[in-house]
Amino acid sequence: MERYLDNFESWSLGDGEPLVAEYEGDLDGTEFATAVNLLGKAYPVVRARVRYDAGRPVLYAPTDSSPKLTVLEGGESALLRAIAANWNPQKFLVEFTLVRGTCAGYVVMRMDHSVSDGHSLYALFGELWNIYTALTSGNEVDIRPGASLPKSHDEVLQTRFSDWNIPNVVTNANYETAAMHPAAVRRVTLDEKDSRNIRNFAGSNSTTVQGLVGGAVLVAQRRYIADLYPDSMRGNIPMTCRSSVDLRNRTKPAIGATETTSLIVAHKSEVSVSQDSDPLAIGRQISTQIKESIANKCMLPPLVGITSRTSSCPESRLLSASISNVGALNPIVLPGGVRLNIECRLFRAREVPCYGAWTIEGRFSLSIGYPSDLFCEQTLNSVTDYICKNLEKFGVSSQTVLDH
Repeated sequence: MERYLDNFESWSLGDGEPLVAEYEGDLDGTEFATAVNLLGKAYPVVRARVRYDAGRPVLYAPTDSSPKLTVLEGGESALLRAIAANWNPQKFLVEFTLVRGTCAGYVVMRMDHSVSDGHSLYALFGELWNIYTALTSGNEVDIRPGASLPKSHDEVLQTRFSDWNIPNVVTNANYETAAMHPAAVRRVTLDEKDSRNIRNFAGSNSTTVQGLVGGAVLVAQRRYIADLYPDSMRGNIPMTCRSSVDLRNRTKPAIGATETTSLIVAHKSEVSVSQDSDPLAIGRQISTQIKESIANKCMLPPLVGITSRTSSCPESRLLSASISNVGALNPIVLPGGVRLNIECRLFRAREVPCYGAWTIEGRFSLSIGYPSDLFCEQTLNSVTDYICKNLEKFGVSSQTVLDH
């Protein structure tokens, strides 16, 4: 089975972002390997790869292929080395890594962004553990071979969203410009109480968590710009927030997470921000603009807002931010006392600051990724501090900041 990658999938090719699960307990390595192979049997995209036909990338799944699984010994350092390894989609589009320690370790599912978004990646990760649970519980596992590859982003938009105004995905993408680069990363996490607080604050203030994050981020970046240029960069200036929007549940019947490689489109909010702006007010503007665009069925292709890496100085890139909120993800419960702590880690970023939010087991996390070749650690630390101060205005009392 094979098909051409569409424009968006082709543009995203070579971006292998990881989903990381830290486990505690005795993970059965043999049954885990079996579960990986059975997942590839059920979902051909898991064992797929890419070849080229006259320069066009072709997605195909050889019938005799199996997903790639690497087993390592060690801890966090082994994990980071595995994730930082070179990524070649012509060999594999999905790679599993098991990092084994003493009654603990890590499981990584790294999947090329050309054939996944956060929703499809997490759904497949959940299916992996469903199979593992059945195997280790002694239940019969009957896996039917998958008969097709997931539909492309463009195909689903054309067949299910023909009444929406969504411009054709970029047809002249500058692949060199669009490439991902190593990111300097911070991760802000909230406990269950503060995670509830921020959700309740959003609801009681006529906005969304996505809007609150956007407001906190833009005001933080704006304050840092004012710190750099106290005389010339005062007052209101225009800023842009690029928000990812998942369309799967915005049609009937809803589209399953694994039916398509991705169903993300974008919204571009334009707001005026000063160093003293109220992040709630900015967040309301962002969420209102998103809601109006959805109501009018008018969105943008997912590549909007990507800029040239040579067009301006790094500080001017702080006038824009790219934000994705996957939302609440179902926890994964395993037998035998094995516990998973799942993290959506951000290791690469494009030309502007990238932010990824998610909630697992009631705990909200925000990954902050800045292209390390364009921004220094001081910039990342300062903006992160401002973001944390802005979150406190939303009823958050304590936060944990990690540098990974």
